Amino acid sequence: MFIAKYKNDIINALGVERGSERDALYRGYSAENLLVCHCCGRFLEYRNGEKRSAYFAHTDNSDRDCAYMVFSERSRELWELKKRLMERLSSLGYDVKVDVRLTPDYWTDLVVTLPDGGKAAIDLAQTFKNTHTDTADAQKYSAYEVLYSSQGITPVVILQPKQSVTLATRKRHIDGLKRYVAGRGRQAVWYDSEEGLLHICDSSIDSEFVMGMDGFDIDSSGNITGGFADFLEKERIEREKAAKEQAERDAELLRQRMERKSARRA
Repeated sequence: MFIAKYKNDIINALGVERGSERDALYRGYSAENLLVCHCCGRFLEYRNGEKRSAYFAHTDNSDRDCAYMVFSERSRELWELKKRLMERLSSLGYDVKVDVRLTPDYWTDLVVTLPDGGKAAIDLAQTFKNTHTDTADAQKYSAYEVLYSSQGITPVVILQPKQSVTLATRKRHIDGLKRYVAGRGRQAVWYDSEEGLLHICDSSIDSEFVMGMDGFDIDSSGNITGGFADFLEKERIEREKAAKEQAERDAELLRQRMERKSARRA
């Protein structure tokens, strides 16, 4: 879990580096038993080890009894994506809050306040079930959209399929997200951690863009904006370079086979 209550403030451990000023401050709060869970009210301790990034945990090991802890038990893949999004949006000067509680049993991963006062809620997901037989995820996010709208918040879902699933399953979840946003005037966004790229489809699903995290931005309508053109040009150059190198390798292999064939004939 990434947030804890210190007196009347909510503090965030996401991205805190070992040895930093915040790291020392949180260790001091933890040593004095000043950290409590904003959800269940039990005491928390701050941890930041060599193998696992900074987080909070219940001191009495009662994590399973806390609704926030259940939400927090996300995959490490989503933790890393959340951290990268938070760091990128914070670098743009936006106010970014992590794990914001919207209902007694639901938190959104990031709430971003933009310069014009608009707010966007970013939910991270690893599945998006939206078929004739299983609409679980689509129904869930549709219900939360009403909640977001009542608070003047624009919802954004970013899908990061698990690397362990098959390509067919991955495609099914991406297609489910595309169907969900179609006609809603919003984009379908998913992240490929192997490529390090965000894929964005517009609401008509007629076009797809890719971009790196360093070009990521968002507007008050919940649309992803940023350096599409520059990044796409870079991608084009890199693809052409890779294709040229592959062609050279293929030509060299062909030359070697021809030489061996000529040697056998001789």
